[in-house]
Amino acid sequence: MNTLKYLNIIKFFCTKRSGAHPYVMLNVYKALIKSRITYGAIATLKETNNQEIYQLVQVVKNAALRAILGYTKSTPITTMLAEAAEYPIKYDLERAAARFIIAKLSQNHDNQNYLEKIPHGSHLMTIFNSIKNTAMVKAASSVPNNLKMFDSIEGSHQKNVTPNIILKKSSLETISKFENYFMIYTDGSLDEDSRGIGIYFNDTKEMYSRRIMAEVSICTVELIAILMALKIGILMGKRKIAVLTDSKSAVVSLKRNNNNKYFSTQIHNLIHKNPEKDFVIQWIPSHVGVPGNESADAAAKNGLTSTEILDIPIPKGDNYKIIDRKIFERWKNEFKERTRIKGKFYGDLMNQQPSNVPWFKHKGLDTGKIKLFNRIRSNHTYAKNFLNLMNVIDDETCDACNEIENAEHIIFKCKKFTSERQRHNFSKKYKNYIEMCRDTSSSNISDIAEYLKEIKKDI
Repeated sequence: MNTLKYLNIIKFFCTKRSGAHPYVMLNVYKALIKSRITYGAIATLKETNNQEIYQLVQVVKNAALRAILGYTKSTPITTMLAEAAEYPIKYDLERAAARFIIAKLSQNHDNQNYLEKIPHGSHLMTIFNSIKNTAMVKAASSVPNNLKMFDSIEGSHQKNVTPNIILKKSSLETISKFENYFMIYTDGSLDEDSRGIGIYFNDTKEMYSRRIMAEVSICTVELIAILMALKIGILMGKRKIAVLTDSKSAVVSLKRNNNNKYFSTQIHNLIHKNPEKDFVIQWIPSHVGVPGNESADAAAKNGLTSTEILDIPIPKGDNYKIIDRKIFERWKNEFKERTRIKGKFYGDLMNQQPSNVPWFKHKGLDTGKIKLFNRIRSNHTYAKNFLNLMNVIDDETCDACNEIENAEHIIFKCKKFTSERQRHNFSKKYKNYIEMCRDTSSSNISDIAEYLKEIKKDI
């Protein structure tokens, strides 16, 4: 009942052609309705009649999206979900349940406790198998006193506007300050299937490469490379160790106190356990010709295909992203199948690929234009063909052309509006209707809105 109450609030602020901005209202929907639907997601998924629950809450979600985005009653649900960058309810629940389990596992590795909460036969079981290796952070860490970190080089040059020859010179000047240290260069690399770390020991000229199978971020890969370099340097009995990395984000992460990022805490704790040693972590720009960095880069690329696998726990933040990617892949496959049956025009428009960001985010368009273009892109508007479908009128044909009057006919074909059409850019710019619908630029949408206003067609 609570969700119905909040649905009525959303409908109050959203009319078919105007009202509050759709992007703002999507966030209101997430705060007021989606948060309540997904609360206790594991319990919902365990219900034996969960298909019935899915249908009930999906109806609420559909009604909210229809009001927020200005769609007609005939608009396919798949289209509305994709334009809002939303999932069907079952994926919302699985995502919420997975994130809950990841958060708990990052605090306490009682796997069996959470395994018992997962319904048998659920996709969550598959998800659990990929997240049970979540890294556990026992306590936030602080920056050790015997660690110095630098995220810039001599001269504080900006990499994107400084010639490589100057960056190389400044890098070498910076590196020369650590000639009394045992210098280790590190790098990370990634492709679709794997990640690789590379370590180059400046004194011994040795290289170390390892492959990481987990789909972790490049920053995590770089932090793992730094951690492994420090471990090896300590095992070799070195008292002064300088790690040279081309990952500024890794250095910035390590500079944070009260740090709860797993591999950052691992590095901090390792250094805390070796108070008699001096450590430096220095950022240097990549691909400017610094020999040690080029060697570490080559080692990292070798790591992508190495047979030596580094088994790592996966940080909470990386696991969230892994789950999001897996669920989005399943939604993509379902979207493709659904649009073959209903909403084929929209499926072709999107090349069978749903969006993960609403097209109207940060467009600077008013609500009326966004809702108008939503209807045009869905191919479900208030033209005669829709009014006929809803039994509002008996005849769906155009008075002038004797063809079915839909949005495409009005905007692109109707003989009655040829002269008006020729005064607008869209008639010259696009070969066909679907090409026009793919252009979500503010100028295109405003041009179409002006044309429809001129010919007095409210679709």
